[in-house]
Amino acid sequence: MTATDPTNERLVEEGLRADFPSHAIVGEEQAALDGRVPGIDASVPTWFIDPVDGTQNFVHALLLSVVAIGLCVGGVPTVGIVYDPTATSSSSASRPKGVGQRPAHQIGRLAHSPRRGARVH
Repeated sequence: MTATDPTNERLVEEGLRADFPSHAIVGEEQAALDGRVPGIDASVPTWFIDPVDGTQNFVHALLLSVVAIGLCVGGVPTVGIVYDPTATSSSSASRPKGVGQRPAHQIGRLAHSPRRGARVH
């Protein structure tokens, strides 16, 4: 873990909590510090954050690290975003749309509505 990992995790978590205050959040770095993954309640939409996936690559300045964020609703993976800050695009997936790729500056915000399902916009 680097100093960047918990800082990125905190930034992502703050943004998610602002938009989705009733959702649960599991951050890789906090789970590591706690020595356990918190209990998951499938009835609560839950975000999973890996703030620097590829920490060793990041440490060695290799352009092979990303920010990964996922959302489970009803215990089912529903939305996923992989953002590479060094690339010109990001990847996302959502049920039922599948996987897509967009320019990184258009990554957008994540939204979930029980009536519409999960989507990326």
